[in-house]
Amino acid sequence: MSVGKVIRRVWSRRGPTGRKVRVVAHGFTVQIDGKHVKRCDAAWMEDQAREELLNFQRERDKPKTKPITLGDAAARYETAKARKRSLGEDKRMLKCLTAHFGP
Repeated sequence: MSVGKVIRRVWSRRGPTGRKVRVVAHGFTVQIDGKHVKRCDAAWMEDQAREELLNFQRERDKPKTKPITLGDAAARYETAKARKRSLGEDKRMLKCLTAHFGP
């Protein structure tokens, strides 16, 4: 799990009366695989930004799905294209591919 940091952005802009208004947004910053990810939202308070950081890290650290093998992909292709006219040629090509690369 990568360590992140809760940040606070402050800037000023003109309000409805023309005067300067101070705007505050909370967010988080985290370094993942050498890439900087930064998210801010003016609606977040500090604890909400911390919760969003934890949610982001949980989603990032979820186990990935199992990769599909060539044999499984070939079987799925044959069932999906069962009504295709040239399925015999496709089966021949898939047989050659699985023989060469392995299932």
